[in-house]
Amino acid sequence: GALGARETGSHGGQDGERGDQLAHRSRRHAMRIGVLSDTHGNLALAEQVIGEMGSVDLVLHAGDYYEDSCRLAESGVRVIGVVGNCECGVDGPPERLVQVAGKRVLLTHGHRYRVKQDFRSLLSRARELNADVVVFGHTHRAEAFWLGKVLFFNPGSLYAPVGDGPTYGMLVLDNGAIDPSFIVFVRSGVLTFDSEGIWRL
Repeated sequence: GALGARETGSHGGQDGERGDQLAHRSRRHAMRIGVLSDTHGNLALAEQVIGEMGSVDLVLHAGDYYEDSCRLAESGVRVIGVVGNCECGVDGPPERLVQVAGKRVLLTHGHRYRVKQDFRSLLSRARELNADVVVFGHTHRAEAFWLGKVLFFNPGSLYAPVGDGPTYGMLVLDNGAIDPSFIVFVRSGVLTFDSEGIWRL
């Protein structure tokens, strides 16, 4: 059956009780996952964004700063984060593999895989882990695209975005389908990336 949010692999272990709760909920409704990255200490805006997300089952934070994800988790929201490139000496995981609603999501900042140059190294890692989705940051640019059968998803940045304004992302997982979208926080305009690879308002 559908699985709730579980971390697997060397960095996360398994969050059994919470995972079981989400597994039960996922049978009744689509899983809604909020996605943040590159908040760089802008906690006030990040907290507003989490409030705007509404009811979410999980928030993923793709690094810079890992401490931000830890602080946001204090609000009672389930947050999973990783360390970015601007966090020398910070004790936290560089990547995590999270299983949500039967999908394997690789969460990483992206700098270790040189995502500002190309995505070959990160795609290789995704295939090694049999990931269905890669959530990354680092470039501060909101984008979603498929490489083979793997969805690459970058929510952009709430601190210094490349584009129209501070952005965050949403991933909706429903009956095996993945629906990614971005929200420009300032304008609250939603762009949806559909199954045909077309951006629609």
